[in-house]
Amino acid sequence: MKMNGRVGLGIIVRDAAGNVLASSAQRVLAGFSIESAEAMAVCKGLLFAEDSGLLPVLVETDALVVVNFIKSGRAPLSDVGLIIDDILRFLDRNPSCKVAFVPIWLLIILPNSAYLFLVIYFCWRRFLRVCFPLL
Repeated sequence: MKMNGRVGLGIIVRDAAGNVLASSAQRVLAGFSIESAEAMAVCKGLLFAEDSGLLPVLVETDALVVVNFIKSGRAPLSDVGLIIDDILRFLDRNPSCKVAFVPIWLLIILPNSAYLFLVIYFCWRRFLRVCFPLL
């Protein structure tokens, strides 16, 4: 499934108390798969945290497919594989950084964690359309 040529990437970095330390929002013109866009959000989030001096981080994302690729330690032979490979190399260089799957409703309701973490909200409109189709 491809999007309409635009991908929104949003990043919020919070501390253990839930205080916002940094944030970023970008719109990227693209014509690639949703999985690639989700992987790009994770990759850009890791790089943003590194550039901001906020390592180590725990990336919490609702992109289960991307998390499964990362946990497997092997990049698939597809467009998303190139981005997964970049993420795996980053995690090899920064072993204290982690990526975890968290359902989107938990990311919204419970934005606190025991660690400094990076929350990536990807494709907010898609979430609203799926969960609240009558809005």
